[in-house]
Amino acid sequence: MIISVIGAGVLGLAYAASFARGGHQVYCTDMDEEIVNAVKEGELPGYESGLERVVAEAEATGNLEFTGHLRKVIKEAEVIFITCEVPEDDEHMPSLRFVRAIAQSIGSQMEEPKIVVLKSSVPPGSSVVIEETIQKALDEREADIHFDVVSSPSFAKAGSFLKDIERPRFVAIGADNEEAREKVRNLYRETGIVMNKIIDASPAEVEMADYAISGLVAVKTAFINELAMLCEKLDIDVDMTTRIMGKDSRISPQLMDPGPGYGGSILPKTARAMVRIAEEADETAEVLKGAITANECQKQKCVAKIENIMDGVGGKTIGILGLSPDFGTDDLREAPSLDIIRCLVEKEASLRIYNPDGYQQAKWRLFKEKDAITFCDDIYEAAENADALVVLTKWPNTRATDENQLKEKMKGDILIDLQNLFVKRKEVKQLFKYYGLGMH
Repeated sequence: MIISVIGAGVLGLAYAASFARGGHQVYCTDMDEEIVNAVKEGELPGYESGLERVVAEAEATGNLEFTGHLRKVIKEAEVIFITCEVPEDDEHMPSLRFVRAIAQSIGSQMEEPKIVVLKSSVPPGSSVVIEETIQKALDEREADIHFDVVSSPSFAKAGSFLKDIERPRFVAIGADNEEAREKVRNLYRETGIVMNKIIDASPAEVEMADYAISGLVAVKTAFINELAMLCEKLDIDVDMTTRIMGKDSRISPQLMDPGPGYGGSILPKTARAMVRIAEEADETAEVLKGAITANECQKQKCVAKIENIMDGVGGKTIGILGLSPDFGTDDLREAPSLDIIRCLVEKEASLRIYNPDGYQQAKWRLFKEKDAITFCDDIYEAAENADALVVLTKWPNTRATDENQLKEKMKGDILIDLQNLFVKRKEVKQLFKYYGLGMH
């Protein structure tokens, strides 16, 4: 099957490479030709674990082609996937301007029947908007060409896009036309997705589920973070508390780890959008509003915790371990770490930062704070002459850390672990003055 992917961001590249690996001929493009040209030169728009290698392998087989010729991409494909960014407008509503532009181009240039699959995270009702946009463009040409719009959000998590795409927990197909649904279903089957993981629904139901999942993740994350702070005040171990909670069949053991707050390219803006969508429907979203407020408060509480432990941060050096909200990506959009870092710099701390996922975004997002920041090549460099270390990101290779070498590099002996990464490392607690999140 010939497939086109329009939107050459990290998500689009992950889908394009995965379909190509499944044996399909894939054309990938973007409305921004500079992005396409950069990808052709091997410069991906961001870091995602394993993506650079997989894209290169798919290109080498000849199954994946990057092109700036939108007409070719639309003309050749049987199925067109839309994977572009859905930004937020000034009123915290999702702006479909990029999606609409793609839909208009499809309607203006298609010559044969097409199936258009929305992979971008879009609000309920978006498939109708896209359908109307394509139809209007066809009407202007006086062209009578059949097409179908299918909503099938990725549900993939930043940092594990490839794994989540190729081995998903589930896939939802929102379609009004059964023939189009079956064609998309067969495409997923050929890509290796197990059929019993596919859920059939209407486009609006799938789109609502996508947004509602983000909303519920925000609520649960905010609750666990507030619980951690309460446990600290009451001298109770949050780790054991949440372990017990996770045994209850009504509560999933997932998302039970406290941290400095949620962030990323999707979750924060989707949570805000859910509130606005509810308000426009004359409904309330008080629980979600509370979660959004709690998430902002959590960052401030983490800064206060650091200040209290260090007896003030002015004139002191802090080693920062990790920046990205999700391991395996360098995407720092709305990362809690950035707000915490800006607060610490404002309070005249000097920071030595190590981020295992690189600094492609960090250096320009923290440009104003650059004079107070040193970006480091490894965790030990970040620890040099530091009065304290602060862990802001979860990453899986902490077992490889030599805590003795880490301690030797430091001037002080304080380790503030805002992800509880080292909570079970007895040797760490023996070497450092260790402070986790939500524990006595």
